[in-house]
This record gives sequence, structure tokens and C-alpha cells, in this order.
Amino acid sequence: ELARLRFQQAGMGAEIHAGTLEEMRRLLKFQPSPDACIIIHLPRDLNVIHEHDLSFLRELPLDFDYRGRRSVPLLFGPTGLLQILAKPIETVGQNRLSFTLEIHPTGDRLLLDDAALLFGHWRDKTNAEQMNHWLSVLSQNHSVLLEGLKRSARSTPDRQKSKIRT
Repeated sequence: ELARLRFQQAGMGAEIHAGTLEEMRRLLKFQPSPDACIIIHLPRDLNVIHEHDLSFLRELPLDFDYRGRRSVPLLFGPTGLLQILAKPIETVGQNRLSFTLEIHPTGDRLLLDDAALLFGHWRDKTNAEQMNHWLSVLSQNHSVLLEGLKRSARSTPDRQKSKIRT
């Protein structure tokens, strides 16, 4: 309780290192305040979420409730991406930068909906639904990137601004 009080008084979040999910559950009970940021370091071999399944939209699934949720955002979620974009734009300006997101396809599927007619002659639509999911993830990540560029452009001095190309 003393640590919680001192962290709360300093307006600090917490950074924890957990070797197992059970240890993470126990450590997450320490909350300096309800809205404090908590960074969790997990070993790579814990294999909670596969590295190739990551995108800026993915969250870490939990098998327990934490702050009323069953998942938590990863460090480089949409907010993290916005922070990553801000610094180089602030430093050298948008007109001198190029950003590339590396996003790998997963085995996840997304129903074809309005594109179903394109695949009406297919018996098995697994590949089409996997591609549809991947294209959706790419599009969503692109939207997050564009939003970050627009936000950075609004807060960057005029001499460093340039037109955002998509």
C-alpha cells in the first residue's frame, strides 16, 4: 500500500516484469490509480500472442478480468503508433519522411459480405476469407497511420508541413 500511495502521489504508472501469466495476474493487482498506465514485460517464450499476429490494432487477450476487460492494448497499439510518428515528424518534418508498416497475414478469416459474388463459383472460400481479413487489417492499420500523420501535421510548425500522400 505504501508503494501504491507514493506512485499515486507522483502521478506514476507502473512497469512490471512477469515470467508467467499467473505472475502477471498477481502483479496487475498493483494499480497506483485506476487510470495509471501499466507496462507489462513478458518473456518471448511465454507465447501469449504470436509475433506474426501483431498489428497496431491487436490487443493481448487475458483469461481474467482486468479493469472490466478481457484484453489489454499492446505497447505499440494505435496510441503507441501515434507517439512513434510524432517524434520524427517533429524533428525533420513530414516532407522528408516515408513510413512503411510491416503487417503479416494471419489465419483469421472475415466473411466476404459485399464481395461474396466475386467468389460464388468457389466451393471453399477459406483463402478468400483469409485474404479479406488481411486486407481489412491492412486498411485499418493504414487508417491509424494516416490519422497519426494528420495529427502530427496539425501540431508541426508550418515550415515542416507537406501534403499527406496515401
